[in-house]
Amino acid sequence: KYKFLDVVNSLKRFFSTTSSSSSDDDDNKIQNKDSIILWFDLFSNNQHAAPDLDFHWWCNTFQSAIKQFGHTVMILSPWDDPIPLTRAWCLFELYSTVITNSKFSIAMTLEEEKRFQETIIKDKSIYNKMLGQINVEKSKSFKPEDEKRIHEVVRQTIGFNQLNSLVFEKLREWVIQSAIDSINNSTSNGSNYSQLNDNNILERKMALAHLYQLQGK
Repeated sequence: KYKFLDVVNSLKRFFSTTSSSSSDDDDNKIQNKDSIILWFDLFSNNQHAAPDLDFHWWCNTFQSAIKQFGHTVMILSPWDDPIPLTRAWCLFELYSTVITNSKFSIAMTLEEEKRFQETIIKDKSIYNKMLGQINVEKSKSFKPEDEKRIHEVVRQTIGFNQLNSLVFEKLREWVIQSAIDSINNSTSNGSNYSQLNDNNILERKMALAHLYQLQGK
């Protein structure tokens, strides 16, 4: 359901941002972007053989692969009702990330992030509405039997609440950083926000303050 170029642009933007991060937390930045290797299931899996592989094979493949990588990046679009969180196999990849103690990150196109930034200024209640949309237990699969098995595995182990909490935490981090970036970029020459006037910048600062307030900070 994504445009392929949106996937490419989201990943390029994600790795560009994390590799150049000024954060002192080594876990939040990539030390050498030239060493980045992507495992993209659409290309890494044999799509001709995939329909004949049973559920247990997929379980073992996803979990062992994610454990070896140690990092899952999920592209969220649209930001206010992310498609991956409605798909059962995306849920299973998220589940595998949790049980293998791997890192979980989110990525997004610049256009989608700008849409969020403009919306949060006009409707500050949209933040809670966004979180209210997230419930991985509602995820669906093309094969109903896969959906049932995936949900049962999650339910009998870590539970849906923990998966939802993981997504909530990452989205909370993202919305704050996105608001900060929109303010910092607003005065940068050549940036996408350089034409903003003082009122626009003030609106962004007020939106950031409101987000902090909603998060109890």
